[in-house]
Amino acid sequence: MINKDLINIDKNTIIGRLIYNNKITYEIPKNTFPIGLKVYNKFIDKQKFESYKYPLFLNFKPVKGEARNIFIYGTAGSGKTYTTRGIIDRVKDIGFNVVVLTDVKNEYYTSKYKNKSGTILDKYKEEYKSQDISVYRPLFFGKPFLKHEKLIQFNLSELERIDLIQLVNLENETTSNENKRTMFEIVLKYIEDHKSEVTMDNLINYINSKPEFNNSTKRYLINRLENCRQNNVIGTMYNQKNNLFDDLKNNKTIIINLNNYENYMSYSQIYVSVINRMLAKFQENQSKPIIIVVDEASAFVPRDGVASSKQEIQLNYQRRRYLGIKNITISQEIKDIMETAIKSSQIIMIPSNPDMNELLELVEMFGKYQSYGGRHTMYSRDWWRLLIQSLKKHEWIIYEKNAEQEIKVVKGIAPLSLHEINNSQKKLNEI
Repeated sequence: MINKDLINIDKNTIIGRLIYNNKITYEIPKNTFPIGLKVYNKFIDKQKFESYKYPLFLNFKPVKGEARNIFIYGTAGSGKTYTTRGIIDRVKDIGFNVVVLTDVKNEYYTSKYKNKSGTILDKYKEEYKSQDISVYRPLFFGKPFLKHEKLIQFNLSELERIDLIQLVNLENETTSNENKRTMFEIVLKYIEDHKSEVTMDNLINYINSKPEFNNSTKRYLINRLENCRQNNVIGTMYNQKNNLFDDLKNNKTIIINLNNYENYMSYSQIYVSVINRMLAKFQENQSKPIIIVVDEASAFVPRDGVASSKQEIQLNYQRRRYLGIKNITISQEIKDIMETAIKSSQIIMIPSNPDMNELLELVEMFGKYQSYGGRHTMYSRDWWRLLIQSLKKHEWIIYEKNAEQEIKVVKGIAPLSLHEINNSQKKLNEI
């Protein structure tokens, strides 16, 4: 983390400039992005400083093999999505692809709208920019669809074992339903052996042809499959795998619109699982790293229970660093989210209005709170309470593991599409 005035940096390391107070220029070093204006707070630094003195930059190299994950916690209305959109705009500039895997409220597409203006941070301006965004939406959510969205379906051949178990609702079956499980294993083997040509019709015909299983078991599996077909979960009409890959190659930001996911939770989790697996496969042949954003993480990477999306996304944290996959995970519930998503994140962001119990559980995970400790240390409940009370609206605590000064406060950054163009300063922004 860089926290000094960046006036004299070698030109070869600069990718852009920021303007402060209409006259002071801060140069953005290569492999960093601004996260907001630094806020000095007496509970963090007892020295006297101006409230907003200079931008804070985060190191975020666009390379494979480096674990650099971000976890954003915040209650409703704390500005999680707004801040995440600002981060997405800037990591695109550094050299990442971005996929918003779970846009559950159709909020991320607004980064594309142009001709907006407004101040971004107090006395802090950047050149106006906007993203080229491509939006996909599962067909089973139903109409109406926005004109810009690309409908998407999956074929049976694209589902793996964990997806199929959830699809036919076997994850909660007990051993008393051994007949169903055995039938499922046979069906799974059939799909694996016929990956290239498996269809819903020939799968159903295959199930009906098995005399060793009773009719109730056959009906159960067939009804589940037919239900998926009727709801447009499985099909071939809108298979968008190649289009999605082409969009990534063309540097488009991919957004999966899961608005209304609560009514189709199981299907939504399967879609997230399949798309995440597609992205991992895509990355095998790419030199450009990718950032995957999972919003409402408690629904897609829950701490308890079985979900195909949970198992699949967990692999991003545990095994896929070598593919250049980095993660931004967002949640307003600490107790309900998979701990790996938090403990494997190098950057933690906490807003000005957290639930205190949730906050203490979060900071305990990264070793900054225990039930003991001096009153004025960051290991005490009082220290964190005083820190939160001192924050203003839309200020964020930034905790970075292994940083020289681990905890900082910033006034969060805004999406570039909302930034005001100032023609008199445009020249200063050019390198």
